Amino acid sequence: MPMQDISRPFDVFPPSNGVQTHMDIVFVGNLPPVEGFVRPGVLLDVREYLSSGALPELSAVAQGCAVVLRTGWEERFGTDEYDRCPDLGYELIDALLERGAKLLLVDSPGLQGGARGEAHNRMDTHVVERGAVAVEHLCNLEGLPQRFTLYCFPIAVQQFNWLPARVVAGY
Repeated sequence: MPMQDISRPFDVFPPSNGVQTHMDIVFVGNLPPVEGFVRPGVLLDVREYLSSGALPELSAVAQGCAVVLRTGWEERFGTDEYDRCPDLGYELIDALLERGAKLLLVDSPGLQGGARGEAHNRMDTHVVERGAVAVEHLCNLEGLPQRFTLYCFPIAVQQFNWLPARVVAGY
């Protein structure tokens, strides 16, 4: 089975800046159950949604799956613009959660509010309170098929409300 690493490499460990691929757990010490780290995955290209506001087709999103949201923002990594990523919005995120998505992964610094700040934190809390988790800073999404098996392995670090993670797609 081909495997594709879609996690941004760690530049420093222990991590200090949150720029590498990581799982937002909202509360220090919170850790999702290990059985949730391997799931059916779905790639959802949301680039058109970001420009038009029209919700993408969600029929591939099933109960318990992981959804990789391709915004195209990974192309801006290393630029001043990268931290000011577009908001995916509550309408899309809630639609994914209502369909049963348990991992929401994105190729940008966050689902809402850019890389940090109150809007970012509110969205992360919103996702966790609904039984799911956000994973940020993916890369290498080019060539990823629409369906795959997602392997997401966070590294337990007790002092942060986010955990560095290795994310791999198998297909």
